Amino acid sequence: MPTAAQTPPLPLMVVRNITDPALANVTVPLANPGAMHRLVDPDAGDTLLVVTAPPPTRGLIKRQDFVELSLLESDPRRGRCIRTPTTSKPRSAPTR
Repeated sequence: MPTAAQTPPLPLMVVRNITDPALANVTVPLANPGAMHRLVDPDAGDTLLVVTAPPPTRGLIKRQDFVELSLLESDPRRGRCIRTPTTSKPRSAPTR
């Protein structure tokens, strides 16, 4: 039986809701999300929001850029990461 490290990763989906431009948002559905960690890159000043989750391994296949944030491609064994520009204030994401 393959271990978690040998199991092929599952891609995460990104859902854009632009029905009302004033309330536009981006969602990445994730069952049983863990904690959200806020990391600041001291060199660039960028804020990275990282959400942990239990197996199976999942990740974003390619980078996706939006006006207020970027969803970074990820090594699914390590999780996903959201980069907010230094000019915007990161918003707290619900943990559950």
